[in-house]
Amino acid sequence: LGHLPWTQAVIVSILERREGQGQPSYQGTNMLPVKRAEMIQLQNLLPAVASEDADLLDMDRKNVDGISLLGRELSFVHSDVLDLVQRYITVNDVTATKPFSSVEAAAMGQLLCGLTDEQWKELVTPVVFSSILTQHLSQLDCAVSN
Repeated sequence: LGHLPWTQAVIVSILERREGQGQPSYQGTNMLPVKRAEMIQLQNLLPAVASEDADLLDMDRKNVDGISLLGRELSFVHSDVLDLVQRYITVNDVTATKPFSSVEAAAMGQLLCGLTDEQWKELVTPVVFSSILTQHLSQLDCAVSN
C-alpha cells in the first residue's frame, strides 16, 4: 500500500477512520520503532505516520535509506516531522566536528528544513553543500530567515 500514490487527505482519512473504529495506532505493535525495511514498505505513507506520531520512527543512521524516503515524500512542513532531523542529529551524534556526510545530508531531503540557521553553518560543510546543491538542496521548500 505504501507505493500507491495516496493524497494527504486520503491518508489522514484512513488514519482517522482506523483510530475511530477502535483500531489502535501503531503504538504497542511489534513493528516499533519503524526501521529501514518498514519505512521502505510504507514509502508514501511515511509522512502521515510521522505526522501521527514522529516518535514511531527510528532515526538511527543505519535506517538512512528509509529516512530518505520520508525526506523525499514530505510535501508539507509539520513541526513535529521537522523535529525528526533534530532527533537524527542527537541519535547519531552529528556535530560540528562530525558533520553530515554528503549521503546523509542528501538523504534528509525536506527534513533539512528543520535545521536552525546555526546548524546549517556547522553541520552542512561547504564541501557537502556544494556536492548536493543541484540535485538535492535546490528541491527543498524551506522557510528561511535573514
